[in-house]
Amino acid sequence: MNKKSPFFYFPASFILFFFTVFGFSQNDMIDRIDFDLVKGNLKPAENPVSIGKDIFLTPMQKEEFILLSKIIPDKFRIEIITSGKIKPGYKYPVIYVTDGHYRETDYKYIQYLAWKKIIPPVVVVGIGYPGGYDYDKIRVRDLIDHPETFKRLIDEEVVPRIESLYSCDPSKRILFGASSGGYFVLKSLLSDVMNNTNLYYAYLAATPSFNENSFQQAMEQIAHLTNSDLRLNTRLYVTAGQKEYARNVNKIWGLVNSINPVTNRGLTFYNYFYPETDHYEVTRLSLVDGLKLFLSKDAYRRIGFKDINYQSMFYKFSQNAELLDWSFLNSLNNSALTNLSLTKEGNGYYTKADCCFIGNLKDAVMNVTFDHFENMNDKKIGLKIFVPDDLAKLKYTFFVGILSTYNWVFDMSQPLVLDKSGWQSYTFDIKDIVKKGKVELIRKVEIHLFHPDQSGEWSGSFGIDDVYWE
Repeated sequence: MNKKSPFFYFPASFILFFFTVFGFSQNDMIDRIDFDLVKGNLKPAENPVSIGKDIFLTPMQKEEFILLSKIIPDKFRIEIITSGKIKPGYKYPVIYVTDGHYRETDYKYIQYLAWKKIIPPVVVVGIGYPGGYDYDKIRVRDLIDHPETFKRLIDEEVVPRIESLYSCDPSKRILFGASSGGYFVLKSLLSDVMNNTNLYYAYLAATPSFNENSFQQAMEQIAHLTNSDLRLNTRLYVTAGQKEYARNVNKIWGLVNSINPVTNRGLTFYNYFYPETDHYEVTRLSLVDGLKLFLSKDAYRRIGFKDINYQSMFYKFSQNAELLDWSFLNSLNNSALTNLSLTKEGNGYYTKADCCFIGNLKDAVMNVTFDHFENMNDKKIGLKIFVPDDLAKLKYTFFVGILSTYNWVFDMSQPLVLDKSGWQSYTFDIKDIVKKGKVELIRKVEIHLFHPDQSGEWSGSFGIDDVYWE
């Protein structure tokens, strides 16, 4: 397209964030809501869209730039994902995605829908932060504490920049957010309605998370809207998962019931509570279903899709969409991994992992996360690692991490010393790795390069290729 610490790496940062920001207790993790579906005004499709492994063949091109904002004196990483092809004279709907640093694995789903002609060709814009930021802390600043200011940044700095670079349809902007981003999307819709600004064609609020103050503010704005004669003239999709925290789901259900009375004033309002899904799983479902609801033809405007079957996988890293199945978080004090890229070698490609092991950064992690559980009993996992000479001399270690169950229980293989240079092959029995969790309920696979205390600091690149489980 043309222009105009491994032992707590994921569970601690993710779960501690929700405990501290939203006031959840450990009991909320266990006492999940149990209600009979369907709550909501939609029904699932009898024959849902299936996502095949041809998703990794999806034509995709990613560009990015760093925005130096004047509205919020800080840096923001803006990613633009297109099909890479030109459609002369066509104006593209644009999907603006908050928490871009968390959503990279979801971009290929949007372009896959367009490639399969389920939705029209689109531009995807991820709005996140550069490496080295404390993502959990800074997203609270923008999405929860100061949503109005962050909305101004998107409206006044991001949207005009994108529409100056690409042929966009201003009447088909869509705003998506999940969790804290879901709350932000709701606040954005209410703000646009109250200010009589029709900036977005649709708002997708996946599993919005509230603390007591933010929930009260949202309910007061909805009450004010209900008592006014304002026209909404827009579209909204709100979702939650059956196995989320009971406290938050009840808030979402109360919010849905409060919004219903204003649907006779130009608001197209859909809501759905996904069965047997938790806070993480519902995000991708909401994104795909929301885009189908608001952009696809009638035949696809139904809830539900079948995700990739991850029972057996083989990553040769020959396509951008294949690499985007893997993600990493270069958050402050989190991961020494700074970038993943496809690198050509001979007739093929491999993934080059750039790292910076300095100070307290001890762990470089890349991972693939499923939006559902996979049974990996009696399966093996294997991969190839390229170890450069200077890294081999430091004797860093490598291991595979597996996370399972609704509580994201972390297990790891026995660490292996990388003291030989060149390409090395490794194979593990998954059931030998999973000891604390459940091998029948796998939801995440990680590859770790770890810096032992006795080894020196290192900055450089190592290679990953031919990752498989079967």
